[in-house]
Amino acid sequence: MRIVSFNEDFTLVENKKGRFKYDLLTWIKDNYNGHLYKAKDFDSFEYEFYLDDAQRQYLLTCLAQSKTDNLNFTLRKMHEHTSPVQFIYRLKQLKQFYR
Repeated sequence: MRIVSFNEDFTLVENKKGRFKYDLLTWIKDNYNGHLYKAKDFDSFEYEFYLDDAQRQYLLTCLAQSKTDNLNFTLRKMHEHTSPVQFIYRLKQLKQFYR
């Protein structure tokens, strides 16, 4: 879910949302140390996975420069000259649900 997505028509998926049973954001902020906190019973965490403006613009520029008829080949070409961090969504917590 944190890996940047592209549609079949080569458009960039700029953000997406998801609900999880685990507190991913706290775990990431703690540099992946310790255990993931699991929500109780029917509780959940809602996150938005997004690209900041600079990252979005950078990926769009790379996409335009590397575009071919094959999405997989285009992505491979983009990876040759791009830091892997550019292909990871930023994360923010939207809500914590309790039932």
